[in-house]
Amino acid sequence: MTGSDGAMRGSTVNSGNCKRDGAESVLEQPHIQALKEEKFDLIIMSTFFNYCFLSFVHHFKVPFIYAWTTTLFGVFHDMIGNIDVPAISGFMYSETSFPFTFKQRLETAILNAIFKHSNEMNLEPKMHSMCIERRMCPPDTPPFSEFHKNASLIIVNSIRALEYPPRPSMPNVIYAGGAHLKPSKKLPKLN
Repeated sequence: MTGSDGAMRGSTVNSGNCKRDGAESVLEQPHIQALKEEKFDLIIMSTFFNYCFLSFVHHFKVPFIYAWTTTLFGVFHDMIGNIDVPAISGFMYSETSFPFTFKQRLETAILNAIFKHSNEMNLEPKMHSMCIERRMCPPDTPPFSEFHKNASLIIVNSIRALEYPPRPSMPNVIYAGGAHLKPSKKLPKLN
């Protein structure tokens, strides 16, 4: 999270622990709860199924940015208003090659639908209700799906020109693949 003085503060937590029952062990940690005593101007958070941390967005009432470690797929397109046509763009966890056959198009469309349904009808609502039941989120916390519509940006660790097949994206998707790389150094000469 970025404080009002511009300094980065927060805690690195394993977002996998936020899934369903693990949210209690993460959100109830004293150093995580202590963040609510600070003032923040912006929240940057991972999009990978750690919806319980959206309670911080609700608490601070500040803009937030999603950061994603790979290319967008499935439900993550929907979260930010991106158009996704899985019969054309595929599904991240299926091993298909382009161009798709009819069977591959059908398979990717079905896998994408199952993934979206599981997230929207199972994971998000259960995490939301658990977060409120365990008093980690205030009772007036809107459904997590409502937060997605208000993400200011999503930063994707991918290079748009290298994505295959090419796919459209909204202006709030920033491709930052390779931004973490340092300039290369000359190789040492061998004797």
